[in-house]
Amino acid sequence: MTLEFLLAISTPIIIGFLIVQLLIPDLAGSHLKVGFIAKFFLAPGVGFTLASCILFLLILFFNPEHLKVGIFIIELLTIILLVVGLYFYRRGKNEGDSICKQKIFPSLNMTTIITTAVFIILALNFLADWQRESFQTPFGEWDAWAIWNLRAGFLASGGEWVKGFSPELFWSHLDYPLFLPLNVARLWVIQGERSVLSPILLGLIFLLSLVGLLAASIRVFRGNLQGLLAGILGFVVLFVSLNFKLYADIPIAYYFLAANALLLIVDVSSENEPRYLILAGFLVGASLWTKNEGWAFLISIIVSKLLLDLVSRKSSSQSARWWGYFLSGLTPLLMVTLYFKIAYAPPGDILSGLDLLSIKTKLVSVSRYLIIFRSARGQITNYGNLVIPTLPLLAIYGIIVGISFPKSQSRGIIFLTLRILLLGVIYFLVYLLTPNDLNWHLNTSIERLVTQIMPSFLLLYFLVISTINKKNGESAETFSLDWSRLRSKSR
Repeated sequence: MTLEFLLAISTPIIIGFLIVQLLIPDLAGSHLKVGFIAKFFLAPGVGFTLASCILFLLILFFNPEHLKVGIFIIELLTIILLVVGLYFYRRGKNEGDSICKQKIFPSLNMTTIITTAVFIILALNFLADWQRESFQTPFGEWDAWAIWNLRAGFLASGGEWVKGFSPELFWSHLDYPLFLPLNVARLWVIQGERSVLSPILLGLIFLLSLVGLLAASIRVFRGNLQGLLAGILGFVVLFVSLNFKLYADIPIAYYFLAANALLLIVDVSSENEPRYLILAGFLVGASLWTKNEGWAFLISIIVSKLLLDLVSRKSSSQSARWWGYFLSGLTPLLMVTLYFKIAYAPPGDILSGLDLLSIKTKLVSVSRYLIIFRSARGQITNYGNLVIPTLPLLAIYGIIVGISFPKSQSRGIIFLTLRILLLGVIYFLVYLLTPNDLNWHLNTSIERLVTQIMPSFLLLYFLVISTINKKNGESAETFSLDWSRLRSKSR
């Protein structure tokens, strides 16, 4: 591994971290402190999105034979501008502003020490499994080499990149967005060779960032211990993802989680709302640029936001302000994705295969509903391949510790719940109306769709269940529900 390659991997993360530092100040809400750890795990998602867009613009408007030089010049200038901007931002801060300090390490008690040890053991075990699987199948599974890396090869080829969208490659899902292939192509261009190490390390970065972001997000809202527990359950998602190595499902699950966490902060804390909304919109746009499922996520946000504002009778000015900031972050990547879809991508197989008669027939087919429900039930209830599957394990733990969360987070929790439910409903409708063989479609994708949603579901789950070490610290401002209260009410 050369120094050049290490710089190629680290530069987007540095750019992403500088942007997050500018957008998310040290000040959060009066009771929320978004610290270094959460920002660090947000950095890869922001940085690699920008890196892919930079490469896309280079191959569109400049001489593709000079990609390597162009990449280094633009990324170096970006870092310089961000450092200068961050310097003047820090310098211009009012001296009276208090900076939120957040402990990097959890407080030392036996429960936290044991939980941290379990987290580390799981991380090491996962890395061992990941290394073994990477050596056994270095090119990944079907989608990795037949779609993402195949497209990356064309994008890295200079002036021949347009041939990657030739009709002869119709079987390679030419309508899929370019986030992943562009990032792989970028590493290949900088390396000067098509090394299998590039997609492998890129995949690892998003795998670890997913768990890190889940743990860090819960830590912001519910403390260190709850964050560690969320991280431990997050490893279940990573072990499952080894079944579909080097796919884009982990990156899009990461973007779903990151956007959901930032939107939750907006609902819980009114301070610095524009900054969080802009970044949340950008990350939703990144999900559009990653996989077609990003459109389902965007629809779930739009519908749930409109419903919530309608029920809560939020003023039109407040809603317009929310949408204005959100769209300012979303629009750049939305435009890039739409340009790709219009200029290069053919219609997707699902949309192109639909017709009004078949839609009517499928909507009234009871057997299709039953097949989808059974498949979804089996996948969800057995998810994780553990001795005790994930969902029953979460249910048992939730019954033991009970439900408890600050009432100030109620709106954010409701909004998050609606987004997850609507995303699931949209996925259900896609299966219901798919022109492909239904059983084949379910067998080849449903585990991946559950994996896309699972980190956001775990975010919701650990937001609402009680923390082990703070159950006695409840107040009138906390909603609580556990077996002891139910028994006392029944007497």
